[in-house]
Amino acid sequence: GSLVSRTVGETLLWDLSPTGPAAVGAIDLGSSMPHALTLSPKGDEVAVPTSGSLMRYDIATGRPAGDALTSDMIHFLLPAPVSSDWRLVAALDDEGRGWVYDLETLNPVMELPACTVPKNFNTTGTAVLVDWMEGCEADESPGARLYSRLLVVPSGEELLDLGEDPLWSIPGGVFN
Repeated sequence: GSLVSRTVGETLLWDLSPTGPAAVGAIDLGSSMPHALTLSPKGDEVAVPTSGSLMRYDIATGRPAGDALTSDMIHFLLPAPVSSDWRLVAALDDEGRGWVYDLETLNPVMELPACTVPKNFNTTGTAVLVDWMEGCEADESPGARLYSRLLVVPSGEELLDLGEDPLWSIPGGVFN
């Protein structure tokens, strides 16, 4: 087995097998602080959001496993959740708009409603939990409605209205 852990500036890859070395290696993140690590279902990749980007890394080599999703809006207060089936990632762009992206191609799959922040996906990646964005004024964002909800991916159809109370925790909700 493997363990992925984080410290300021690096993400460590540990081999936990009885015959393996104590530490496999490290992923160089420069001065960025990693947070909210997500391991792929196969255990061969890890998604590492840092201040300004989300990058997938190959566990065996520590090298990037694709292009980075970059945005000034990706940081520890605003998560970039990855679906458990490793197909999708949700994040805010540089202008504060929320999007669901294909994790492999980074192409947009759907735009999230104005004044919302993505929190988590359901287990199949067919729905995304969004929270309303504190500080967003509905009258300044046409069509914005300040409440948390569960939306169908990619149609955006609302499955569940969670009300006006913010989902402060990260991931904001978990699914089984």
